[in-house]
Amino acid sequence: MFYKGAMFPQWNGSAFASGLAAKALIRITFDGKGGAQAVERWDMGRRVRDVEVAPDGALWMIEDAKPGGLFRLTPLGMAVSVPAAQSATPVPAPSRSATPNDSSIEHVKSVIADNNCLVCHRIGREGGDIGPSLNGVGTRRTADQIRAAIVSPPAKTSAGTPNPMPSYDKKFTEEDLKNLIHYLSTRPLLP
Repeated sequence: MFYKGAMFPQWNGSAFASGLAAKALIRITFDGKGGAQAVERWDMGRRVRDVEVAPDGALWMIEDAKPGGLFRLTPLGMAVSVPAAQSATPVPAPSRSATPNDSSIEHVKSVIADNNCLVCHRIGREGGDIGPSLNGVGTRRTADQIRAAIVSPPAKTSAGTPNPMPSYDKKFTEEDLKNLIHYLSTRPLLP
């Protein structure tokens, strides 16, 4: 696969090869005279069946395993999905008076664990990359937008693909939902 995209502009024109036995992803450059050279090799720790460029320039990598996996590769620290269009009004900083105490933070973490949120989403350094990273979500979304994404997620992702996120409407108490939204709104962009 030859890369052409905006997410990794420095890779435009490079080829990518996947490695089943090597469990690697390899970037290859060309010198314009018929010569090619492997310039980067990443040990993926997985049998990489194929790699493709996503419409937004991310790399999709598919794992050859049972069960296999589909992985979206983006620059370190970047949100996994493109944020929805926002108004010109900046998102206000959370009020310090509304900060949950340590016991409610632990409770929110148990709500996250009990609902398997980290299977798809990344919070801090933990979690998956199927759904958008929740690190720094409060800088991209208002509390109302976060609530809507949890209780009534859109049918399609920003990339136009079916959204695998289930609705969590009526799965949380109002208090738990409020604390979860506050917790997510205050996560730093980088863990």
